[in-house]
Amino acid sequence: MNKAKPTPVLIVEASGTSCALPLEQLRKRGDEYTVAQVGTLAAAKPLLGTYADGVVFIDGVLPDGNATDLLSDDAAVGTAPVILMAPDDSLSAAIAGIKAGATDCLVKADISPDGVLKVIEKSLRERANMAEQKAVEEQFRQTTKMQAIGELAGGIAHDFNNLLGGILGEANMLTFEYPPDSAAHKAAKSIELAATRGADLTRQLMGFARRGKYRVEPVSLHATIQEVVSLLGRTIPKSIRITLDLGADHATVQGDPSQMEQVMLNLAINARDAMPKGGVLTFRTDVTDLDEKQCQAHPGSSPGQYLEIMVEDNGHGMERETLSRVFEPFFTTKEPGSGTGMGLATVYGIVKNHGGFVLVDSEPEEGTTFSILLPLSQDAAEEKQEKTEEPRQVRQAGRVLLVDDEEMLRNVVSRMLAKLKYQVVTASNGKEAVDYYAKSGDDVDLVILDMMMPVMDGRDCFRGLKEMDPDVKVLLSTGSAFEGQSQALMGEGVLGFVQKPYRMNELADKIKEILEP
Repeated sequence: MNKAKPTPVLIVEASGTSCALPLEQLRKRGDEYTVAQVGTLAAAKPLLGTYADGVVFIDGVLPDGNATDLLSDDAAVGTAPVILMAPDDSLSAAIAGIKAGATDCLVKADISPDGVLKVIEKSLRERANMAEQKAVEEQFRQTTKMQAIGELAGGIAHDFNNLLGGILGEANMLTFEYPPDSAAHKAAKSIELAATRGADLTRQLMGFARRGKYRVEPVSLHATIQEVVSLLGRTIPKSIRITLDLGADHATVQGDPSQMEQVMLNLAINARDAMPKGGVLTFRTDVTDLDEKQCQAHPGSSPGQYLEIMVEDNGHGMERETLSRVFEPFFTTKEPGSGTGMGLATVYGIVKNHGGFVLVDSEPEEGTTFSILLPLSQDAAEEKQEKTEEPRQVRQAGRVLLVDDEEMLRNVVSRMLAKLKYQVVTASNGKEAVDYYAKSGDDVDLVILDMMMPVMDGRDCFRGLKEMDPDVKVLLSTGSAFEGQSQALMGEGVLGFVQKPYRMNELADKIKEILEP
């Protein structure tokens, strides 16, 4: 264990008589305190910055000024606790010193070795408490800011998915209209690829916005880390060495496997980019217990056992300003075109969505450590098995009621359904759908239902349909992630979920799952 450094103590007094005996006692305890003494404000001022971790005792009146002159200079005093040594008969001087910023006050006549030691301990304790409080407040401000940005990001992602749904759907339909070797087919595939990349970006936005936990199951993060390392071994420069120190005796959490992999991969890529000349990338794990006090700084977390995953690099590190913005979406220090600025924002959102939190420690030229803490699960993670599925044959008859407020999406999905041999009826909001179903519900085999619509949203529409027909078959189709209301409706009887944007074959598979289980 490293031995604690001695606490530095500075005495600013011209005569040196008031603290003579305490000074002697402090010097005898050299393993606990280092003591220096000066006699003027001019001599003290340049030294104060070096006593941020110590304590300063200052005489109220000095040859070149008063203690209040120095105390009023925040830049000079910094964070060092300053103890005023007030004249015996000057209550006003003591009050003025405290108002000017002195941490405490000692009357010269009462100064004793025990009194000095007590005031030092008290000052250091109060400063530690204040530092801890400031850290908690800063963490709370940061969390609040990230929540606000997350709400914005989630809304943007939803709107982008609706837009991309039309683009991807139209491009996908065009690929069925032209021969594979034609210029039109190739152009459609290029548009389809670009839309898919856009959809990947919105998925990252939803991950940041804590709107992307699609599956929850026991996940072994040791297995996830090893899979990511295997992938990285084929993609990162040979100048970067990967080491594993998986010390946790149990590494299972409840989460989405693909998102856990994305977290590890994003952190590894960030570490790779921080070491352009090579270095060491290390994955460590450990199990730690968090109490209620430790969780207060991380809203949403609960006391208990946590799995801690540390991803370390010895790259160029980060400045304080960069650290304060590192989890903001689209913030990047890379050259234009070299990154989206979503990697760490996605990590932050996914981890928060899984009941955990992220810590980061970095110094310029000394490297960076990201620490992910996730609630530990006692469930065993299932081993992955290769699954083979036979191609599904789509039902060739039936009527679908398509409910969506986006005209472009209604048009393209209607064409998809028509190509799949379904009859299609459309509605632009929930009320239109309920009204139609009240008249012709017996002819409807399936309702494809958007969630966010004017007049009547998807939730109220589903409940209205369910009230008329308890056996109504509904497939949710939305640009938002599968969470909140969508998950709740699955519990109320919705039979499936497909996230925009999607291709025709994805829609066909979802329909088959409901109509031909």
